[in-house]
Amino acid sequence: MKVVLDAEFLLLLLRPDHAVPRDPATGDEVPAWRARLGELVARLEEERSSVVIPTPVLAALLLRAGRATDAVLRRIEARRAFQVQPFDLRAAVEAAAMAWDGGEAEAATGAAERARQVVAIARVNGAARIYSDDAEVGALGRRHGLDVVGLAALPLPAQGKLDLGEPAG
Repeated sequence: MKVVLDAEFLLLLLRPDHAVPRDPATGDEVPAWRARLGELVARLEEERSSVVIPTPVLAALLLRAGRATDAVLRRIEARRAFQVQPFDLRAAVEAAAMAWDGGEAEAATGAAERARQVVAIARVNGAARIYSDDAEVGALGRRHGLDVVGLAALPLPAQGKLDLGEPAG
C-alpha cells in the first residue's frame, strides 16, 4: 500500500527529540506517541508499504529541520520505502479538478492550497492513506476519498498475550 506522511510525522520519525506532538483536539501531548509511531513503522514495514513524500511536505519538513536539513535529506534518501513526489503536471490537473469539483475554485489561502497540493500528489501517486494532524489536509483528503489518520488515532503496540495453557478437557 502507498501512504503519505505529512511533515509533522516525518519530523517525529527522523528527529524524535525535536518536538513534542500535540493532539489537535485537546492541545495535550499525544499519549505514548513514540510507541504509536513505532507501531506505525512496524506495520508499514510488515506491509512493505511505500511512503510518498509530496514536495510541499518535504519543504515544510526541511524548514522545521533547521540546521539538520542535510542529515534529514540523507535519511530520506537512504530509505528505499520513501518516494519524494513533485507537484507536477498530473498533480496540478488533479488539484484543479478537486477545486472545481468541491466548488473551491476561488483563490485559496496558503494553507488550503498547500493541502490541495498534498492531497493531489497523494491521489495521482495512488496513496490510500495520509498520516496527518493538519486540519486542512484531513478535511480535503477525506472529502476526496482518502483515509486520513492522526497521531493520536494510531494504535498502540499489541501487548504480549498471556498464555494460559491448554484448556481443561
